[in-house]
Amino acid sequence: MNELRRLYDRLRDPAYTGRNRCVACTAVNAVLAVLAAGLIGLVSPPLAAATLVVAGIVVTLRGYLVPGTPSLTRRYLPDRVHALFEAGDVPTEDPAATLVALGVVDDPADPLLTLWFQRRHAAALSERRTDAALARYVGDALSADPDAVAFEAAPDGDGVVATVDGDWVGAWPSRAALVADAATNAVLAARPAWGDFDHVVRADLAGRVRGFVDECPACDGAIVDSEGTVDSCCRSVQVLARSCSACDARLVELERDREAFAPG
Repeated sequence: MNELRRLYDRLRDPAYTGRNRCVACTAVNAVLAVLAAGLIGLVSPPLAAATLVVAGIVVTLRGYLVPGTPSLTRRYLPDRVHALFEAGDVPTEDPAATLVALGVVDDPADPLLTLWFQRRHAAALSERRTDAALARYVGDALSADPDAVAFEAAPDGDGVVATVDGDWVGAWPSRAALVADAATNAVLAARPAWGDFDHVVRADLAGRVRGFVDECPACDGAIVDSEGTVDSCCRSVQVLARSCSACDARLVELERDREAFAPG
């Protein structure tokens, strides 16, 4: 069993599988595999079945079957088709009102962090900058052993990925963003309503809070706004970003065509 696991890990390409898998690319390759198997089936049904099995294994382990799939999908798949494969938001029905009720912001129409939250968040930051503190935050959120939590750089070199026993459990645009979320969780844990949300909703709300932080959670540098383009596997997206002017840590990215009150 261990040998099979090692073989699986050796053949698998983490850059295009797991959390990094592009659903649009996978769907395109699945359709191409079915079409190819259909053509082969006109000559040899057994060979067509074998083709489907091999194609499925390759797509599972490598992310896509046809070389150059990301470039092809980026070039030929319309944005409206991409949108069909993108996951929608999972937050509360009204996240702005929820953060107001929690005492984080004072006005959903023009949200700014309340003085109460700012003071407690700043105090909580200094205690959550170590790996041990961040591991406890992730472990508590997922009811996992903090000793099984590990952090590593994202495959593309940007951001931080958290794993539990080697399995992906979450990602942040920077370590500073992770620290900010851990501090937000620590402050809001005192609110009874916070415990009523599952870890997905809490993570979504914490991500939204990052959009209003004025100082870097990692180095206390000033946070500045900028515009840019983020390249995913097969798509370029225009984003508005909030980053630290001192250490360049990115706290949040907002797609320009999405609602403004949303995390990234």
